[in-house]
Amino acid sequence: MRKASESNLNMGIQLGRATPCGLDADGALTLELEPGATSAVSFFQASENRQMLETFLRDETDNVRSVEIRQAPPPAATDKPAAPSQPQQALRADITESEQERLKQDKGIAAVIHEFKGAIVDVKK
Repeated sequence: MRKASESNLNMGIQLGRATPCGLDADGALTLELEPGATSAVSFFQASENRQMLETFLRDETDNVRSVEIRQAPPPAATDKPAAPSQPQQALRADITESEQERLKQDKGIAAVIHEFKGAIVDVKK
């Protein structure tokens, strides 16, 4: 993924959401995107991005000629209660809850928090 990120940062990020599932005799690599990886699905659905990935893999490997990308099915519902989430890291004392909520409304910040499953822990003004 490091080399892919050096070639195209977004491609490297989206490949981080994929797991290789197989390589057939014709050199078709199957990648499975994790459930909920909607940005990765959108990224690889664009023909120019798929072509960029295939070109990158052909240049970097001896055996990959094409790529098939599929989305993993959502996890099956279980009767077990969900595991408790990790506690959020504490904000600096000068960042109010309302300021945090205001920041989460920003589409760019919300996308980053969602993509990396993170939390706002610091604000530089």
